[in-house]
Amino acid sequence: MSYARHTAASNTTSCILSSDYSKSIHLQDDRSIKLHTAQGCHHTLRIPRYGRDLVYDRRRAEAVVPAAGLNEHGLGEAFRLNLEQGRFLQPYEVDVGTIDASSLQGGVNVESVTVAAIAEESHGLLALGTSLGTVELSDPRSRSRAATLHPFPGGQAVTAADFHQSGLELALGSSDGLVKLFDLRSPHPILRKDQGFGFPIHTIQYLTPSSESRSQCGERNKIMSADKRILKIWDTTDGAPWTSVETAVDLNSVAWYKDSGMFFTANEGPEQHTFFIPELGPAPYWARYMDNMVEEMAEETDKGHAIYVDYKFLTQQQLTKLALDGLIGKTNLLRPYMHGYFVNQKLYEDARLVHNPDLFEEERRKRIETKLQRARETRIRGKQAPQFKVNKRLAEKILRKDATRTERKPLGGNAKDTRDLQGLQSSSLLLDPRFASVFADEDFAIDETSHEFRLLNPSTTTESSGGELRMHTSSSKARRSDLEFSARIKKGRRKSAVEPTKQSLIQGAMSMAFTPVAAQKEQIVQKR
Repeated sequence: MSYARHTAASNTTSCILSSDYSKSIHLQDDRSIKLHTAQGCHHTLRIPRYGRDLVYDRRRAEAVVPAAGLNEHGLGEAFRLNLEQGRFLQPYEVDVGTIDASSLQGGVNVESVTVAAIAEESHGLLALGTSLGTVELSDPRSRSRAATLHPFPGGQAVTAADFHQSGLELALGSSDGLVKLFDLRSPHPILRKDQGFGFPIHTIQYLTPSSESRSQCGERNKIMSADKRILKIWDTTDGAPWTSVETAVDLNSVAWYKDSGMFFTANEGPEQHTFFIPELGPAPYWARYMDNMVEEMAEETDKGHAIYVDYKFLTQQQLTKLALDGLIGKTNLLRPYMHGYFVNQKLYEDARLVHNPDLFEEERRKRIETKLQRARETRIRGKQAPQFKVNKRLAEKILRKDATRTERKPLGGNAKDTRDLQGLQSSSLLLDPRFASVFADEDFAIDETSHEFRLLNPSTTTESSGGELRMHTSSSKARRSDLEFSARIKKGRRKSAVEPTKQSLIQGAMSMAFTPVAAQKEQIVQKR
């Protein structure tokens, strides 16, 4: 720290009077104003009422102090202290409304002139904001009112104000966290921005770059607004957010070092926070080392991305196992990182070959097996019969029907016939996921010995052989011979025993399908 100032009361605000830190003026919360030089406190004086803000008019060497309460005329005042003459001048009078009978002159919610801003780089007008939400523009040359703005018609107090370098724009902050930009040629705001937290805006400032730093921060102007929770920087043309800083402690004030990217904050923490944004501007001349630090950090970041390319991470034990621990600190091929080292990939592979001479053959064998496995996957494999867990006979029956339908479908070669064939193949029950459980779940197994199954399948029967159930279905030839034999019996064409050939057919048919009909025919033959 280069210097420090100690006062008997807390500072409400302060202002630097010289180009360096030697001369400054401080507004205290006990209605006192202190003037400091390089040696310390030079002079102390008091004002009639509590001050709310402090600005310094360099053209006239006047300190303007907006104050709380009303004078004998029922108007608010902004005291004028001329530092060249060493006395108070006639104050600025501002309409701030009437004071409630229950409130005091120095109360918290008393009507007052809350903030002041001066356009010292242009026309020199003085803007005085009030607790009513109005802003009066006064000309210091004639001490007369030039215009009045009503930026916050809802009655929110004006808590921050700042002029643009050109003097044509005025930025105002309210007690409910709103920021509005005004063109002095129009009573309507050109831009409205919400800080987002609802706290009073205590600092607002145009970050207008000069010709030296304009190449780094761009041509468009930016503005900084801050409340006790967050500091935001955004564009004045469209209101687009540029960046923001949110601290862990409450912010009381923020100061920007002109033509640089450095910010200082007065906060509730034990340490003063400092923020540096290189894209906003260079470092101040007394802190040029910060630019070098930024360049070094950028180089380290670039190197940090390259450190993972063609490098292998090894722990200390792995280095010792490969006999590479003797290279630690002697070459750039080993870079310390966390609990190990990054080793050059080529060095790592050479060390593995030396440590394990058979490693090359093992690697060669693995690559050959990988190529063979890929070649096996590309082979054309024949269709295998699908495997079914339950209802195998039903699945085989469906497969035979599907094959018959496919063989009977004529294929003309056009797209429509191809689609029809694909539709026949995809319409199979075996391919329908809705019926997948019928051939996989034991709960859906068909009981072929049940009475219902026999009624639905009269030409199918089961017989026990070795404790197993088998199903036989009569062929079409056997059924045809049975019908012919029954017809001949009815007509009475045969009165004797059946010929051996017919008897063999009957026995074959009866062996193929032993049904109640076949039993009746056997009884008829025996009787005849």
